[in-house]
Amino acid sequence: MPRLIDLEGRLQTFFAVEAALLFNSGFDANVGFFSCIPQPGDAIVYDEHIHASVHDGMRASRVKDALYPFSHNDVGSLRKVLGRVKKDHPNESVFVAVESLYSMDGTFAPLKEITAVLEGRNMHLVVDEAHATGIYGPQGRGRVAELGLEDKVLARLHTFGKALAATG
Repeated sequence: MPRLIDLEGRLQTFFAVEAALLFNSGFDANVGFFSCIPQPGDAIVYDEHIHASVHDGMRASRVKDALYPFSHNDVGSLRKVLGRVKKDHPNESVFVAVESLYSMDGTFAPLKEITAVLEGRNMHLVVDEAHATGIYGPQGRGRVAELGLEDKVLARLHTFGKALAATG
């Protein structure tokens, strides 16, 4: 167990974050995050192309009647959906789930534009960096770091199973 804690500490330092939590896989990280962090009454807004593991996490979450998709990488669609969500859930937290790099079509999420839309509201961006870790950003820290958006993202989910050729 001390080695695990040491590794989480090293990851915390490497990604310059408040905390790091290691899971067995990216799948487990997404399921764990979405099944635990959003609370009853909150809402989850997600890109329609989001990874299946996020869908599994949302199904396991305590957010049952407030799951809202938006059109893939479409900031206008995101704005419309967020307007509807804030009418339906005016005081609750809203979690917005995207991937920094979508593996199925090779597109990048418009992270700068998305963070601008969410700024100053009770909305939290969650970015799956599975396909960007080790490739993009300073020292392979991902697209969020590459764009300098670390302080605008609630959670970044990195995996070791792609470019880093390991597990976790």
